[in-house]
Amino acid sequence: MKAASLLNAMDLTADPCEDFFQFACGNWVKKHVIPEDRSSLSTFEVMADDLQIILKDLLEKIPNSADNSATLKAKRFYQSCMNTQKIDEAGVQPILDALRDVGGWPVLNRNWNGKRLKKTTISHLPDQKKISSLSSISTKDQMNNPDQYDELTIENLLGKLRGDYNQPIIVEQYIGPDDRNSSLNIIQFDQTSLGLPSREYFLKEDPNKEKDAYLELMVDIAELLGADRQYALEQMIKVLDFETELANISMPEADRHDTSAIYNKKTIKQLEESVPEFDWMMYLKNFMPIEINIDENVVIYSLDYYKKMGKLLHKVMEEDRRVVINYAVWRLIKSILPFLDNDFGVKRAKFRKILFGISADRTRWSQCVELVNKKMGMAVGAMFIKDNFDPKSKESAVEMIHNIREAFNELLNYNEWMDDETRQVAKEKANAINERIGYPDLLTNPIQLSKEYNLLELSDDQFLQNILNVFRFESYKNLAKLGTAVDKDSWTTDPAVVNAFYSPNKNDIVFPAGVVIGHEITHGFDDRGRQFDKNGNMKQWWNNQTIKRFRERAQCIIDQYSSYVLEDINANVNGRMTQGENIADNGGLKQAYRAFKKWERQNGIEPLLPGLNLTHDQLFFLNYAQIWCGSMRPEDALNKIRSSVHSPGPIRQAHYRTHLIFLTPTVVQLEAV
Repeated sequence: MKAASLLNAMDLTADPCEDFFQFACGNWVKKHVIPEDRSSLSTFEVMADDLQIILKDLLEKIPNSADNSATLKAKRFYQSCMNTQKIDEAGVQPILDALRDVGGWPVLNRNWNGKRLKKTTISHLPDQKKISSLSSISTKDQMNNPDQYDELTIENLLGKLRGDYNQPIIVEQYIGPDDRNSSLNIIQFDQTSLGLPSREYFLKEDPNKEKDAYLELMVDIAELLGADRQYALEQMIKVLDFETELANISMPEADRHDTSAIYNKKTIKQLEESVPEFDWMMYLKNFMPIEINIDENVVIYSLDYYKKMGKLLHKVMEEDRRVVINYAVWRLIKSILPFLDNDFGVKRAKFRKILFGISADRTRWSQCVELVNKKMGMAVGAMFIKDNFDPKSKESAVEMIHNIREAFNELLNYNEWMDDETRQVAKEKANAINERIGYPDLLTNPIQLSKEYNLLELSDDQFLQNILNVFRFESYKNLAKLGTAVDKDSWTTDPAVVNAFYSPNKNDIVFPAGVVIGHEITHGFDDRGRQFDKNGNMKQWWNNQTIKRFRERAQCIIDQYSSYVLEDINANVNGRMTQGENIADNGGLKQAYRAFKKWERQNGIEPLLPGLNLTHDQLFFLNYAQIWCGSMRPEDALNKIRSSVHSPGPIRQAHYRTHLIFLTPTVVQLEAV
């Protein structure tokens, strides 16, 4: 079976020394045509498709005695997503209710002069209340109760969007571990996310078809909600100019890899002194679940952005506050847009065609499975592991991790650029890495699992209201961490996903699907991971000379990858932005190869695969190469080049001179490279 799998993907007419990707994956790409509803297709995406089918069957099963409160809610959420008749009957009313909640959307009314918005409710939520209770007050009750309202300031609006809708717009705020004290959760700020995948989409010179399509989407959606089209165009041009300014004052992702260089800890009072144009206490008090004062510490990863943002906000609010409010409310609507059907779906599809090359929507069930798994991953994971996770696979994964970690430690001895003291501390960090494989124990404890979702109320026939309830739930779960110790036993991802992760603050590697082990270990020592010690704290544990030598070698990686061209779009890889993943790819492959050779010495060489005239070393590198089989539409390739921290698949596969193994019978020299 394995020989057939390898052969089916290969193009045996290609010369591996000339085009190794074509040799390893040519037939795979030929057989796997990108569907109309996709921007790309890869081996990982094929696995994810298989996983989706399993999850669909689980979510569609009639509730039974094996279910608990959490899994029942997941099934209910899925049902509501699939109930397009009820969604159509509800129409846009849930959106209009949300707009009224935040003070209105100025673009819908030329005479808009909003003065108030409904108070943020998330910060006043008693533990015993359900999230749905936040929206249970009727509009009539609100109108008759002035205490339900706050003045419509930009701070109150952005606080409302962050607290009740989990949309940190313009101000990117969240609660998370302090990088310098990873056992403590702290208020954090970062530069804003944008409505297009990266800042480069906004700053590209004309003609800019993606930016034009984005403007058209804004106008289309405003018109569907009742705006005059010409007026909407006039207003949204101003909104787009404002968002372009936000993009311009943000830092390129490639410049943000040195976490210690962009880390700033201040009190709120000091932050207000640095950015006096924005009332930080007014903003934060909108949604904080506990009392805070001006002496509360916060971490800012983008102080320069906020200094410029304060001046920009002040200027635009003075000139025409509708511009900023139109933008903030647009971003709320855009977050809901993927869940709308019919006319809204048509407009969104037109936009995605230009941005990603996608010409059709995925099936409804596929969208709903993805949504429920993303929003209720632990509940879905609990259903998945019952019949789809073999405990023996966990044992095998643990053994592989230990073997590859051992190989990593051995390879440290070959790093001449690392001094002995740093090398020893690096080994201690590697040995301290916690491996989390398969799923957390929580999933086998129905009572504890149900408690995870006890604040979330979901119905089976009010999909958009469910979405808003989930937004509030996610917001509350994050904000409730303030003032608590970091739970280092919690997982950073959900079980039913095809991916793997390294968490620097926990020094964890997480393998829900048991993939690419060496890659994740190496993340602990790449351009970002090297800044954190074995306890997950940001700390300089390398001496200055070792850091200097590391940076010299990292620059070599940057230069190497920057020279690679993705031929389909004739664009170079961004070696600076992708350096962490490239370092992990290189290190992971070396560790895996060393562990493989050690396994051979200990267990003996296995028979060669029938039908393949390849050595064991050639098979090893061929297997590695076929992990990255895949293809992309040109639009998606451009998006990945601009915004992804990963190099495209063909580059990841060809980065390491794997083709050399097909010239020579041995690659022993690769072990110590």
